[in-house]
Amino acid sequence: MYKLVSTFLKPKGISNTYQNIDISLMTVGFIQDNFLDGYIELSNVNLDDNVFLTIQDFRQINLPYRLDQTFEYWLSFIGNKTILNVTEKRPNYVSAIVKARNAMQSDFKIKYVDRRYDPDKPMAIGAQNDLYLSKPYVDKNILQRRMLTTVNGYLHPTVPYQDGVAVVAGGSLVKTIGDINVGILSFASVGDLTMKAITNENLFSYKGGIPLSEKCIVSLDTSLIGKSVIVVIAGYPIIGSDIVSIASDEQGILNINTRRFDIVTHLNRQLGKINLESLGILNNGDIHSLRPMSKQAILSDLITRKYLTLPQSFVIIVDTPELTIERIPVVSSGIRDVHINLNEPNLPIIDSYGRIVEYWVSPENNVYSIITANDYYKTFNYETVETNIIDTHNLVMPVGGYQQHSLEYLRMTAVRKIEAGQTA
Repeated sequence: MYKLVSTFLKPKGISNTYQNIDISLMTVGFIQDNFLDGYIELSNVNLDDNVFLTIQDFRQINLPYRLDQTFEYWLSFIGNKTILNVTEKRPNYVSAIVKARNAMQSDFKIKYVDRRYDPDKPMAIGAQNDLYLSKPYVDKNILQRRMLTTVNGYLHPTVPYQDGVAVVAGGSLVKTIGDINVGILSFASVGDLTMKAITNENLFSYKGGIPLSEKCIVSLDTSLIGKSVIVVIAGYPIIGSDIVSIASDEQGILNINTRRFDIVTHLNRQLGKINLESLGILNNGDIHSLRPMSKQAILSDLITRKYLTLPQSFVIIVDTPELTIERIPVVSSGIRDVHINLNEPNLPIIDSYGRIVEYWVSPENNVYSIITANDYYKTFNYETVETNIIDTHNLVMPVGGYQQHSLEYLRMTAVRKIEAGQTA
């Protein structure tokens, strides 16, 4: 009789990782429906070695079963019958990580442009809303398919442009903050990327009576089977969180629990950092402040829809069935905006609010210094005092002064199976 030894299975859902899961008391139907990939390890006293059954082959098993049978009962039911689709060789899986680097430190060329025109067309800087990124000897299609770009901590979609890519709305930040930092997230060894904008045409209310600020649906009209998904809201990546769930793999329908995203706080943190003019809520055009308004007004469907469809709101489809997330604390040096690591850092860093932090790496005295920008934030009155009105007073006045961000490395790991004849 066969006995369960272990499993290496990936459950359905965003950011779920391969795990050794005890499936003994799970039904056959549940196992077939709720695991995307992986294998089951079995032993049998009549066999010299353990055997392995992939989840795909389990769905096409050659022996009788009932969907409501537990896996343990099914093993006893088949006894010593031969399972045709098992292998004596453990399936081989390899992993790859997403890497991060400062664009300037990685020899990218950066130029303000309007992507509708030639990059050399004379234009005022304020009219050039995009950034042109290129790198010598690197094909623009590789940059588009295997790279994400951040500008001052916020993710932006890219499109092929000239010999590189155009960072959509990346240049509009010059009107708000002047200087910019550009970061690169490399998916070179992970898989191809497809970016889908969140638009009025694919953004829907969850159901009648539920506001967009509570829950919404994004319909991508593309298959997500065998893919991983990263949703970006106004430049903030939603990674490793149950804020996002896949309602339909086949049709590419996502549920977003926007209530847990805290639009009010994130929007206020972005004042003066990204272009929010299209929301129509700035105080006399001042990019650093809102006109006095209630939280309910900010969370109205009108403003929420504008926020969720900013140029920095989009969905990233990663061509890998597995993208797991691990957060690792960044060690501070004790000096403002300077951190240290014994090995050369290459992982993305995020701050306390989920914004990606660009950094510069400098080797010093057998360690690596990590130089960031603006590691501190204010705690505003409206966050600590019960108030319904968000205005200049409770946005500008900090309570307790500046607080230091708790920076974390974001290890994003993709796992894929190596088929026979393939190399890692």
